[in-house]
Amino acid sequence: EQTTEGASLGSAVHEVLSKLVVDGELPDVRGAALKWSADVEEVGRLSRFGAQAWREIQHAFPNPLTEQELVAGELMGHVDVLALRLSEGMANVADWKSGYKQADHYAQLMGYATLVCENFPDVQTVFLTVVWLRDRELETFRATRDAVAEWNRELVEKVLQWDGRSYAAGAHCQFCPRFATCPARQALVRSAIQEYQNKM
Repeated sequence: EQTTEGASLGSAVHEVLSKLVVDGELPDVRGAALKWSADVEEVGRLSRFGAQAWREIQHAFPNPLTEQELVAGELMGHVDVLALRLSEGMANVADWKSGYKQADHYAQLMGYATLVCENFPDVQTVFLTVVWLRDRELETFRATRDAVAEWNRELVEKVLQWDGRSYAAGAHCQFCPRFATCPARQALVRSAIQEYQNKM
């Protein structure tokens, strides 16, 4: 649970960009900044790039829906922007990111793809665009229904059916409260040290 300055900024920017998508023009950001106790200039700067990015991608979002809450089994999420193109078997998702660019958002995107596929059976392919507002970059990923099914199998196996004892080290470790004491991470570190010493 984050009640940080960054979370307040993100909430304000999301509110502004949601209105942009619905109304077709960027609203005055001061109201949202005041509501969320966020810096007006920062909200304005990030929102302006959001407006620029939206102009680039809006052709892929006919009749866009904003802030859609979707639920599928154990998963629940709020999709920032969703457009369904059911006659083509496709859907488009846009995700506004107000923080600095990170490489650990794949699971979130596949979670969104899962929610879309589960709620809309005609969708065979989901295109997910991440808009990094601070870095002024866009990334688009393509998730097929088969890829979503495979990701879900791994989710069930590794998370929902986890035995509570076995651990797998990886990039996700940086968020774990057991980072310093995790047996899997310690084994990985020992292995790396041993390999380095063998090369000396």
